[in-house]
Amino acid sequence: MHPLRCLFFWLSPVLLFAPDLRAASDTPVYKWKPNEVLRFDYEKTVSISAPAPLDKSGAPVLPPDPLARKFKFNAVLIIEINKTRTEPLQTAVLRFDSPRVEIPESFWFSSQSDEVALLKDRDKSIERAIEGAVKAARWNVALGTDGSVRIDGRTPAAPEDWLREVDHAAMWRSKFRKAWIEIVEKNLGLGSTGDDHDIFLTLAPKQPLPPFAPMPLNPELDKIRPVRSATQCAPIKDQKSELSFSRMAPPRAGQPYDIPTLGSIGIAMTFNPQMSPIKGACLFDCFIGLPDFISEEYAFKLDFRCVEDASHIHKHAEEVLVKYDLKRLAPKIDTYEQPIELPVVK
Repeated sequence: MHPLRCLFFWLSPVLLFAPDLRAASDTPVYKWKPNEVLRFDYEKTVSISAPAPLDKSGAPVLPPDPLARKFKFNAVLIIEINKTRTEPLQTAVLRFDSPRVEIPESFWFSSQSDEVALLKDRDKSIERAIEGAVKAARWNVALGTDGSVRIDGRTPAAPEDWLREVDHAAMWRSKFRKAWIEIVEKNLGLGSTGDDHDIFLTLAPKQPLPPFAPMPLNPELDKIRPVRSATQCAPIKDQKSELSFSRMAPPRAGQPYDIPTLGSIGIAMTFNPQMSPIKGACLFDCFIGLPDFISEEYAFKLDFRCVEDASHIHKHAEEVLVKYDLKRLAPKIDTYEQPIELPVVK
């Protein structure tokens, strides 16, 4: 596998599943009730494809590893709201149950061989390890009436502890594991705490912000992380509100993001500003104060440039398609009439 593709293979889910830190326009209010347990069907898919390289005559040459890859995560998102009401945000515990992970097949290139080798069933063992790690984790969160989620901590907190079984299954080399943590947690600032505006559709705040304002986007994430637009709200009908939105290119799209590497080779990734929002819809139940569903789909392009030295410059392009669906799992409420008090029979 080309070193650029190998790097993006592991880095892309982090970048694409990471929190979105943008707010939206005025819309209905989320209602978080103490001691309530909420369940949602959560699914996110990232499909990555690349054009075949060309030979000297301009004809496409198919590489030994696939040109298209798909990452998929599906689980039941469970939010256990604490018994005591807290202001201005409601505290809760967030976790994932019954996670299912799909990753592409694993390929390996060794300097001792001229052939790219398929690591048979390695992807399956990695998938099971990731599922176990996700299911065991717990996030302490605070929920805002605008749909924002403040992540106060994760158990286990250290990525080395959380990903230990994944590390063993993937047989990561120590230096690459350290480099991955360095990129994700320090360079991009995607640690175990922060603000998330991506799980739910963020609406206009209806209450004061928490004691500290939400974190701004990391300057490096501002180059490569697409953000949601403000929402458009249709008139409320039968206690339901239809919301629409789209994904926009990052504020600093078009500026190269220099990926930290282990050696002297320079690798830069550039987000093409001409992205393609496909779908962004949400049906919000104003009576319950929760979304019935959120559905989103968008596509964009990434360009990579690897410089070994002045005479060895490699270029690579990726096309990315992202799909996200969140559906509330709860009995449907057909009527919103106030209960009728029956006379007391003496």
